[in-house]
Amino acid sequence: MKLNQTITPWLLVCGGAVAGLLCVTASGQSIPNPSFEADNFTVSPGYISSNAPITGWTGTPADRVGLNPWGSPFADNGAVPAGNNVAFIQANVTDPGTPSTLSTTISGLNVGTKYKVTFRANASTTNTPNVKVYIAGAAVLLPGVTDGLSPAAVTGSNPYWYIAFEFTAAAASQTLAIVNDATGDQTLLVDDFQIAPSSGRWTVDAWTDDAGSGVDPTFFHTHAYNFGSAANGTINNINFTGVGGTSPNVPGKFSTTFLAAGPVGDVFNFVTGDSATLAAAFVYGGNVPAGSFESITVSGLTPGTNYVMTVYSVAWDDPGLTVRWITASANSDYLTFNQDQFNNNGGIRISYRYTADVSGTMTLRFAPLIQGTTFHVYGFANREAESRFVAPIISAHPQSAIVSPDVSVTFNVTASGVPLPTYQWRFGGAAIADATNSSHSFVAASTNAGNYDVIVSNTAGSVTSLVARLTVGAITIVNPSFEVDTFTGVGYVSANFPITGWSALGGHGINPAASSPFADNGVIPHGSQVSFMQEAGTNSQLVSGFTVGAEYYVHYYENARSVV
Repeated sequence: MKLNQTITPWLLVCGGAVAGLLCVTASGQSIPNPSFEADNFTVSPGYISSNAPITGWTGTPADRVGLNPWGSPFADNGAVPAGNNVAFIQANVTDPGTPSTLSTTISGLNVGTKYKVTFRANASTTNTPNVKVYIAGAAVLLPGVTDGLSPAAVTGSNPYWYIAFEFTAAAASQTLAIVNDATGDQTLLVDDFQIAPSSGRWTVDAWTDDAGSGVDPTFFHTHAYNFGSAANGTINNINFTGVGGTSPNVPGKFSTTFLAAGPVGDVFNFVTGDSATLAAAFVYGGNVPAGSFESITVSGLTPGTNYVMTVYSVAWDDPGLTVRWITASANSDYLTFNQDQFNNNGGIRISYRYTADVSGTMTLRFAPLIQGTTFHVYGFANREAESRFVAPIISAHPQSAIVSPDVSVTFNVTASGVPLPTYQWRFGGAAIADATNSSHSFVAASTNAGNYDVIVSNTAGSVTSLVARLTVGAITIVNPSFEVDTFTGVGYVSANFPITGWSALGGHGINPAASSPFADNGVIPHGSQVSFMQEAGTNSQLVSGFTVGAEYYVHYYENARSVV
C-alpha cells in the first residue's frame, strides 16, 4: 500500500469495504487505486481472468488486461513509476473489433471545472501499442483525428513516459477509459494516475501569422530568438535575434539540450507575415532517449516576476498515431500535444505561464514519446505576463468656447499613459489633418464652428475626450479678447494708449493674467489678457452688419478684482 506523494492533501478511502484501497485526490476529485497497488496478482502472466478484477477498475476483455509487477512477462522494461505494479492492456488479437480497455470512474468533480489527468505509459519490449484516452466516451487526445498515439518501449531502466491531458467536467462523476486498439499482439503498460484542477498555465494554439504569434508589443520581452538561422526578424515590433547552427545558446540568456540536429530549412509552410522569418528553419533532437528532453532554459529573470514563455514549431506531416507526439513539462506540470495537430505545414505555438524562482532561470522540456520523431523547434520568446504599459487616461478635457469670427481658438487636452500617447483631433467626428498634438489651434470662422474631440492613443489602448463645442458669433467684433495691445505699468489707458477697436476712459485698461493688480484671480477665458474698468463709464465699440429684425445675443465673461 502506498500514498501518492504528489497530490494527496488527505487520504480518501474509496469503496469503504475494500481494504487497502486508496484514491488520488485533490480538493475532492479522485481516481481509485491510481497506481494499482491494492491487488497482488499471483497467477502468471497476470490476466484478470486468471486472478480477480482490478480494484476500482474494469478491464475488458478479462483475458487481455491485468497487472504485472516489474520484470513480469509484460512489464519487462523501464522503471515502475510508483510502487510495484503496473496495469497492462494487451491488444485484442482474437477479436480486433472489441478493443482492449481499462476504465474507471473519476468522482468528486465540479461541473464546469477544467481538470488535468497525468499518468505514466510504456510498451512491452519491441511493442508499439496504441494509447487512446476517453472521458465519458469522448476522445481527449486529438479527438476525431487520431484519438491517441502509439508510444514505443522506454527500454532498459528508463522512466515511463508521461502523458497528460485536460478536460472540463460535465458531471460530478465521469468515466475514464484507456484503450489499446493496435493491430497485432501489442501491449500497453500504464501506472500512476493523478488528477488535479488544471493550472491553466499551458496553452497550445495555431500559429498562422503575426496576429496569431502571441507576440504582443504591450508586454516587455526578455528573450526573442530565431533558431536555425542567423537571420534577424521583427514580429509586431518585437525583435527576434537569429541564432544559426545547432545546439543554440546565448551565454547569460539561454541554453538548450538535445537540439543538436539540423538546421533544416522549411520554405513550404503556411506561416505568413513577418512570422515567416521565424518559420523558415528549425533544429531538432534526433533520437532523444526516454528520461531525456529537448529543452530551453532561459536565464536573467527577475525572481518573483510572472512570465510567459512561447515556443514555436510547424507541422512536418499531417497528424498521426506514430509521429511527433510530445509531452511538454515545466517543473511538475505536464501537457501532451502533437506537433502536427494543425495539419501539415501549419504553425503551432506552445506557451507556459510561470513565476521565476530565486535562481532567475526557467526550463521548458519537451519529451518525444515516439523514437525518431522529435520536436522541431523554430525559436522562442519570453515576456513578462503583466504589461508595463498603461492605457491613456485623460485628466483634463477640452472645453467649449464661444468666440467672434477671426479670433484664434485653442483646444487643449491633458493625458498620461505609458508609452507616451499620441493625439488625433477630430471635427464633427472626422480626423483633422496634421492635428496630432495635445493642443489644436486655429482661427474661428463660421465654417469651423461645431463639435471637436480628440482620440488619445498608445499601444496599450485609446480613449476619446469629451466633446468641446465651438460657437462662432455672426457679427465681427474688433479685438474681442483684448489681445492686440500690450500695456505697461498698471495698465491704464491714460498711461499707455487707446485700446484697439474700443472707446475706453483713461481709468480703463488691459491686464495680463496673474501679473497685474486688477486681473488677480480666475482663469482668463480666452487668450492671455482682459480689459478692466476701474473708472465709472463705458468701454464700447460700434458694431455693424446686423440684419434688421433679426435676433442676436451677446456672450462675454466678467469677473471682479479680489481686493477692492
